[in-house]
Amino acid sequence: MSTTTETAVVTLEDKTRELCQFILEDPKFAAASGSIDAFQEDKEAQSVYRDWQQKASELHALHHQGKEPEQSDIVEMERLKEIVLDNAVAADFVEAEDAVNEMFSTVMKLVQKTLQNGSVPTEEEMNECCNSGGCGCH
Repeated sequence: MSTTTETAVVTLEDKTRELCQFILEDPKFAAASGSIDAFQEDKEAQSVYRDWQQKASELHALHHQGKEPEQSDIVEMERLKEIVLDNAVAADFVEAEDAVNEMFSTVMKLVQKTLQNGSVPTEEEMNECCNSGGCGCH
């Protein structure tokens, strides 16, 4: 008579869920989430942010078309940015958005380098930057 013992099989999905839970418990993420929630409740903050992002998109499109923006467009962009930064909820949202994007970038860079190199990247490898832009550098 043979007895089989079940062994726990840890999957990639299990470990990814652990990472997700870790992120949710991170104080930086909690602070960012609070700022994002406050922003979602504040119509004025959303409006000033949306105006600023619309102007940024317009200038970005001009750049991709190889056109130079008018000086008045640049001045307007800066004016809208100041309005956003003068609105505490919108300014906190911008900071929270940056924090969440930085977390995302870090996770993606770690995973990408691991898959490319076949090993967990060292601190030095994480701080290396490439000129091709494919490594997640800013």
